[in-house]
Amino acid sequence: MLRSYDIHESIMEQLSLNNLHWYSLTCKAIYDEVQGHYKHNYSLNPILKLFIPSEYIPAFHRLQKKYRPVISGSVALQFLTRVTYPESDLNLYVKYACAFEVGKWLELEVGCTVLDFHGEACPFYHTFLRCNYSFKGMHAVFSFLSPINLRKVQLIICWCNVIEVILSFHSTIIMNVITVSYAYSFHGEETLERKISLAVDRARSAPMNLEAAQRKYSNCGWMMVSTQAVALQLKAFEGWTARRVGDSKCWIVRLPAVEGADVFLTTDPLSKNEWVLVYKFDVPNMTLGL
Repeated sequence: MLRSYDIHESIMEQLSLNNLHWYSLTCKAIYDEVQGHYKHNYSLNPILKLFIPSEYIPAFHRLQKKYRPVISGSVALQFLTRVTYPESDLNLYVKYACAFEVGKWLELEVGCTVLDFHGEACPFYHTFLRCNYSFKGMHAVFSFLSPINLRKVQLIICWCNVIEVILSFHSTIIMNVITVSYAYSFHGEETLERKISLAVDRARSAPMNLEAAQRKYSNCGWMMVSTQAVALQLKAFEGWTARRVGDSKCWIVRLPAVEGADVFLTTDPLSKNEWVLVYKFDVPNMTLGL
């Protein structure tokens, strides 16, 4: 016979973050079980273990608290959807002022191999001094090979504002970030519940194969929206409204306490970032408010 815990766990595994929230309001007993589910299923450590040896994970969280690198890209989407994307890289976004310390830690403490722009191994300090990548607030992108199965860790160095770079992604599906204390989906309902994604103005998107990137997520079940007209039909992606990290349109997961590292920040520094989704001639565009 299934225990009550087993029944509830099997139910919760099928629920979205939004539905988990409403399920938790049923009664105190279920609320407590949902909190336990969060703690067990929304820990970042299982994902980090794919890239960073277990003994260094508490130090990584302390590094996050001190230098504020945020995780974004496919790994953040994987964390929020609880779906595994085996080819995902660990993408760390960090301000220029803190970048050298983060890169040095990956190389000297974790044992990652740094690759130069030709794919050859080289010391991080040597590549750091020679880097230059002038696109949408980025200073440079560095690739590291993890000692764990040579998984790739990418360090994306931002001149000033990490959120400026994230808002320039090719579509809203990957506008999700994980800080030391919280995980945010900027368009939570559309991304995680309705599985629709808004394609951002190509002129502002990162230099990559946009069609291939968007096709990748279409093949995973997301519908791509490219114009305001379609967004209006779907009653999604409301424009001309001030947004900020952590507002009511964001879906937020508070990360569980980290054993061996007292790192939780009640007030997340990212919450100061504001932006507006605008439509120019029917084309979606993100405008950051500094």
